[in-house]
Amino acid sequence: MRENLVDLYRKHLELQKSRYSPRTVENYCSVAKHIEDAVAKEHGVFFDTERINDLKGWMLEPWIKHIQELKPSTREQYSVCSKVFLKFIFQNGYSQVDLSEVIPRVGKTEKKYGASVDEEAEEEGDIDDVVFTDEEIDHLLTCMPESRNDLRDRAIILLLKGCGLRASEVASLTVKPFVVAYKGFVRCLGKGGKIDTIPIPQGAYEAVMTYLRKRFKGNIPTDNDVPLFVSMQGNPMNRFTIYQMLAERQKKCGLHTGVHRMRHTFTTNVEKKYGAAAARDMARHRSLKVTNRYVHTTIQEKIQMVEEMNDIKI
Repeated sequence: MRENLVDLYRKHLELQKSRYSPRTVENYCSVAKHIEDAVAKEHGVFFDTERINDLKGWMLEPWIKHIQELKPSTREQYSVCSKVFLKFIFQNGYSQVDLSEVIPRVGKTEKKYGASVDEEAEEEGDIDDVVFTDEEIDHLLTCMPESRNDLRDRAIILLLKGCGLRASEVASLTVKPFVVAYKGFVRCLGKGGKIDTIPIPQGAYEAVMTYLRKRFKGNIPTDNDVPLFVSMQGNPMNRFTIYQMLAERQKKCGLHTGVHRMRHTFTTNVEKKYGAAAARDMARHRSLKVTNRYVHTTIQEKIQMVEEMNDIKI
């Protein structure tokens, strides 16, 4: 079914009520609508799920020129909002090309306007809102209410928790790498269209295979383009639907919501056990500066540290 991408973008922002006020959502979507109208008027290309791949980078040049003619503060806001919208389209699998790279980068205000939507941005809030404890992850896996998607959701959670995958990367996975010549890792479409090699823990792999055996009744296909995770209607899952699924599960278990918190948790655990360099490599970051935004100390660990440092006998 053909769907308008600005409408899907609005739903994505509205799901994150704790981060976005109605006014902020309107501002983001207003810029997205301006882009859609400008491209449709100039080139006849529409922003919907079926025709978005007709959009080429050069078609955005008039829009970029318009942005550059705005006053500095407005220019920076429009530039960031444009990048975030186009990144949303790419990371959810609607477009095969990341056209956000066409929009010129801006300075410090990029984090102010774009942090909450960009998967690589540091999440706001207290430390314990960013990472999950082992007990919380176990609770999420054991308290999941029964549904027809139990096996699928469990496999997704174990991949997010065990590999540090982004939601868009989970959505890009196909069946074939898990069933043909599997050797402990798979390749996925990573950030910026790069093909990354991802080691898969045995528990996550077994969860995926259990889900596939039930889904295909034992006759698992090996075609290249069969998506690994699909909805009840058989449609490929995307970043938006993965976020929605996980948020519903987390709320029912009394946990904070967010897909990217799983990646923060994974990176923090790697750093504490194997060091910063290993965390950088496992998270596939370019620098330790980025990794440091993902590494956190929980309040329980802080309490333990001050107790050990102040072990005074009375």
